[in-house]
Amino acid sequence: MENITGDMLPEAHRRLAEVIGMEAMLQLCETYGGAPLYIPKLDALVAAQRALRIRAEYDGANTAQLARHYGVSMRTVQTILSEAPRRSLAR
Repeated sequence: MENITGDMLPEAHRRLAEVIGMEAMLQLCETYGGAPLYIPKLDALVAAQRALRIRAEYDGANTAQLARHYGVSMRTVQTILSEAPRRSLAR
């Protein structure tokens, strides 16, 4: 599929190529073409990264400060901190 340009592509392919690039679009279509494909939102990834930072910055007494800094409730911070040991044991 050499010498393919964006203006040669059908609309669905063109939108993919604009987001991920021509080569990645071709590889994606080759691998998953015709199959239903779920693409997750970034929300879960963002929340997981925030939780890692909160756990790393927790000093035993700064729950309110972390909640304000990350724009979440104190209960969310407490939940993140309480879940850390269980997830660590599962690994």
